[in-house]
Amino acid sequence: MAEKLEQLNLQLAQRNQRSRKVWKVIRFIAIACLVFGILCILLNAVAMKSYQAPEASVVEITES
Repeated sequence: MAEKLEQLNLQLAQRNQRSRKVWKVIRFIAIACLVFGILCILLNAVAMKSYQAPEASVVEITES
């Protein structure tokens, strides 16, 4: 009986260890996606700023 409990305890410990590793990987992927998204937003804002023409360079064309 004690041997069976010991084996069961070892199996549960291994399962818990695998579960912790899986959650660690999932957490890492989620954080990496979040950081990637924030970087994309920031880089897009910087890129869009360089494409905006200043208002002084806009010239009104009138027909004569």
